Amino acid sequence: MPDLYPLPAGIKIRKRRFGANPVSPLVPAPVGGDKADSSAPRPAYKLRWEDREQGLTVLVRKRDNGHLIADVLSTDAGMLKKAAVSVGLVGPIEDHPIRKTIPLDVAEKGGCSGSADFGLLTDVVRELGSQLGMVVILLV
Repeated sequence: MPDLYPLPAGIKIRKRRFGANPVSPLVPAPVGGDKADSSAPRPAYKLRWEDREQGLTVLVRKRDNGHLIADVLSTDAGMLKKAAVSVGLVGPIEDHPIRKTIPLDVAEKGGCSGSADFGLLTDVVRELGSQLGMVVILLV
């Protein structure tokens, strides 16, 4: 097939690696937590996904400003600036994720990392539903 549709010189298509558990379970989101009095503490919200075989950990958490931030950590320092991780937030309402490709572009002791902002939790819940999960794919 590559001979039938050759790519221009210098263009590379990333290979996808699915781990043993590419989809996390759905976790209830604190619905309405961002609409309360701004001086009241907002409930913490975290989604965690880990695949030891691929050396990847993804943590999606709600910051104090209400935004969902995805932090990706790889234990393979050789992935620095050579790989990315596709993180898709999924829910029970929609059949398409809100997806970000997160480059592993930050050197870390014992690996590398990257992060992305998914926007306000309330907007994500409005689009996907009150339970959220992740689909994670390593792109090399």
